[in-house]
Amino acid sequence: MPPFRTILSGSTAFKLTSFEVKPEQIQAAYRQVDQELVEALKLAAGRIRRFHQEQKEAVWKGVQGDEYGQIVLPLSRVGLYAPGGLAPYPSSLLMIAIPPG
Repeated sequence: MPPFRTILSGSTAFKLTSFEVKPEQIQAAYRQVDQELVEALKLAAGRIRRFHQEQKEAVWKGVQGDEYGQIVLPLSRVGLYAPGGLAPYPSSLLMIAIPPG
């Protein structure tokens, strides 16, 4: 079986050493992006977080007794797939990555 880096990128030139993004990698990425874009993404992130929080709280509206419902449990770690392709959509990544808080 080929290594993960080949499976994920289709190229042996791609050097994937870990699935975890380190804090210093995040800070380096911030320095490479226009500040106006960063602020727009932060605004979107706040709105998405509020939406998810309200959605989580609304799950129980209308539930009578113990007939049905949903249990929401936190996860300590998750993996996400965010396709890049020719038209990357950062909003899609934000919507799958931001928990309700």
